[in-house]
Amino acid sequence: MSVLRQYTIRILAIISVTVMLATALLCSICSAEENFFLRETPPEIPKGNINLITTYSTISDTSNKALEISYDKLNHILQNKVDDKNGFVKFEGIKGLKMSDTYMYRLKLTVFSAQPNPEYNDSTSQGARIIFRGNDNASYCFFSLFSSSASYYSYIENSMLGSKTVTFDRELNKEYDICILTGPTELSVWVDNVLFMHETDMPNFEPYIGAQIYRSSVKLADIEVYNMAPDDKDALASEEKNVDVLTSYKEFEGVDGKLPSTETDLLTRAVIWLSVAVAALLALLTAVFIPIIKRKKGASK
Repeated sequence: MSVLRQYTIRILAIISVTVMLATALLCSICSAEENFFLRETPPEIPKGNINLITTYSTISDTSNKALEISYDKLNHILQNKVDDKNGFVKFEGIKGLKMSDTYMYRLKLTVFSAQPNPEYNDSTSQGARIIFRGNDNASYCFFSLFSSSASYYSYIENSMLGSKTVTFDRELNKEYDICILTGPTELSVWVDNVLFMHETDMPNFEPYIGAQIYRSSVKLADIEVYNMAPDDKDALASEEKNVDVLTSYKEFEGVDGKLPSTETDLLTRAVIWLSVAVAALLALLTAVFIPIIKRKKGASK
């Protein structure tokens, strides 16, 4: 076998290995980005996204003020005083969300007091059911921390469609950080920054930001809603209300990974990795051909 043929075979082998490594790297990047629902901690908010809770128009309350709801617009704190009533509270008119979007609904929940329901002999399910998808026809999905359990439920016209319940000892007067990430049919919930629940069979409801407050006095603090990949960030920014500019671009700290806001971000990463692979290939080819050139020069002298 000639020397040239030997080097040609080596070069082809190097090219094949380089392409395989680049492909593996790209696949690992794509896989990591697509599995953010399964991350141990909540994903970061893409830089520049605004807190959509600031775009609401009104707050509806089906208790007709019986719950004595108050809302602090500047600090995004909703709470009620009366703990023996029931009602649905919803942020109406929030902009920048549609049924096909993946978005985050995050808040800090504190239950101060809860009253049992004597009619149903119920002393365990009082609290705030955090509703993240649904409509006004008694169809919705919610997550709640009850006195001795944490639950996800979905209802269609008041008929239960699906549920999942795990043991959880909720304490009165203790604040819990709840982060809900919802896609059209997928859900992940983190409690105090730990992945707590993951579901993949939700009904495909419209975005709904609110809560059902059931026979309890609660506080929902630091309410945040972020579209993970909004269609037009600049247009949404012009809608933002009642919030300090510095906090509207808040990014969560202490989390792993980075969620891309658009397909462009993923493409940029792919280009970078391919560039690295090409550079490595050129370096290898240079290392192979330099000895050949030197030998030829030595032979010609």
